[in-house]
Amino acid sequence: MRKVTIANRLAQVRPPVPDIIADYTCEGAAMLGVIRITAGSADHHWERHGNGDEALYLLTGRALFTAVGDNGSQEVLVEAGDLLVLERGEAHRGRALEDVEILFLTPRQGNVAWSDKEGVPPLHG
Repeated sequence: MRKVTIANRLAQVRPPVPDIIADYTCEGAAMLGVIRITAGSADHHWERHGNGDEALYLLTGRALFTAVGDNGSQEVLVEAGDLLVLERGEAHRGRALEDVEILFLTPRQGNVAWSDKEGVPPLHG
């Protein structure tokens, strides 16, 4: 999991050279969309993308993300204007501390979602 504050990166850009934030790897089609999550509504849902990376750009709000991957467990606070890049296969979940609106880029296939609370169906997958 990697957090990038876009405003900080833009402040460093000197034309005509672009600032490459991250590589994005995906097998097959990907989805580009937006989602609105109410504070506290998805705390117990996990997901993993087996066919590629996921990029999340927070348009509004604040959230705490947890990711578990090859490098262990990691937790990061993201706020409006931050970009979060989650690597292929990295299990992750977010806890909206405020209502959030997110622009996402994620693989269309190979996604798995689950809940760590018994009896709660996954949001998708």
